[in-house]
Amino acid sequence: KLKDTPVVIAAGGPSLIKQLPLLQSIRNNIILVAAGSTINSLLEHNIEPDYVVTIDGSEANYHHFENISVKNAKLIYGLSSNYKIQYEWTNERYAFLTTDDVKVQKIIEDKYGVELPLIAGGGSVANFTLTVARKLSSGPIALIGQDLAYTNLQTHASGNKFAMEIDDAFLKNRDAFETEGYYGDQVMTDYPLHSMKLAFEDLIKFLPNSSTIFNCTEGGVRIKGFEQIKFKEFCEAYAENSIVVIKQSNQ
Repeated sequence: KLKDTPVVIAAGGPSLIKQLPLLQSIRNNIILVAAGSTINSLLEHNIEPDYVVTIDGSEANYHHFENISVKNAKLIYGLSSNYKIQYEWTNERYAFLTTDDVKVQKIIEDKYGVELPLIAGGGSVANFTLTVARKLSSGPIALIGQDLAYTNLQTHASGNKFAMEIDDAFLKNRDAFETEGYYGDQVMTDYPLHSMKLAFEDLIKFLPNSSTIFNCTEGGVRIKGFEQIKFKEFCEAYAENSIVVIKQSNQ
């Protein structure tokens, strides 16, 4: 754990892009964790995360990571993640299991003598990323790009390989509906995105130091249980000074 070190979790919602200039300015002052395919949006703006979390085993998820070039970013992956991502990642890699994998945990420990941690999450890699971030540091955490809604009629932040602009036909096909937004307005979401929102609202109830986890997305849905502050306020309060990360040997 990196005690008291501020952490920023970058998710791939459309609101991410407006936060990137500020993120770049405080990059050396925080631990940056990318939720899955968000790494492409970050790299497009010359921002490399410290960690990337992935859980999705689909071929589509592999394509998000295909031909990625990073210098120092480390991979944190669930065993459900596509195996090709793990094999092709050139830097350090760390594995975990979901809380549904208690039996698998015992099998791996008995057979290989390795005890993998059980990480709580939900329907999105971003849910797992929040729990991982709290494992990394006891310090304050900011969520950015966590729209969970079709902000500005977009699916993802630019740079995501599946980013696209949408229309009424798309929303109808997704059975989209209105829900309370970040600013108390009404925004469009759908049932998969809504389930991810509910997962966040469950996670915040039991994560340690939950009062220091902030939703700084400034867009998208309102996630109950999270204090909403501007990303600038988070940076001024918690990320004014550069950090020094010292690698500790397990020996």
